[in-house]
Amino acid sequence: MLLLTASCFAQDLQKARELYQAAKLPEALEELNKAAESPMKYRLRGLVYHQLPGTPEQKRANWALSLKDYDQAIALDPKFADAYFGRANLQAEIGAGLQEKLNWMQEHNLKIGINTDPTLVDGRGKLRKEVLDMAIADYTQAIALKNNYIYYFMRGSAYQTEKNWTAAIADLEESSRLNPEFKTGSDTARALKTLTKP
Repeated sequence: MLLLTASCFAQDLQKARELYQAAKLPEALEELNKAAESPMKYRLRGLVYHQLPGTPEQKRANWALSLKDYDQAIALDPKFADAYFGRANLQAEIGAGLQEKLNWMQEHNLKIGINTDPTLVDGRGKLRKEVLDMAIADYTQAIALKNNYIYYFMRGSAYQTEKNWTAAIADLEESSRLNPEFKTGSDTARALKTLTKP
């Protein structure tokens, strides 16, 4: 019986993964909602919620659901590097995004570990930096758990958004060192070195 349950569990997630890869996000979400509880279910569902199309309001509501799912995946498996990476990507998108995203966070009191009350936050820039810092912390945790070139590239991109050129260049170069066929990291690092020369 246990073998049959594990097999059904794997089939649910496999079908959802295939639907996600085929860009059939609503169908993938439907399959994931039926799947057994697991860190992988929450990580994949967080990814689907993050990428679901819709109006700006629908997308932002889906981001809140995505964040909850990444948090749940990490709660179930604190060593799940891909869940930290997914949450970091979401936070980086929010942190690097437009003013409307920050306004939405305040309107909906999205709790992501920071105070979004405009009377207590020293301007929107501080809020944006705090969200990016949380993304960088999650990228760093993912790297500590799994030495992956794309994790370094994305953390380097977040550092670049913060204008931390030294850290950005180091991570971008490391991404290409770990995967020499990945030229984007070294090319971006080279461009940053040229642009930030005193």
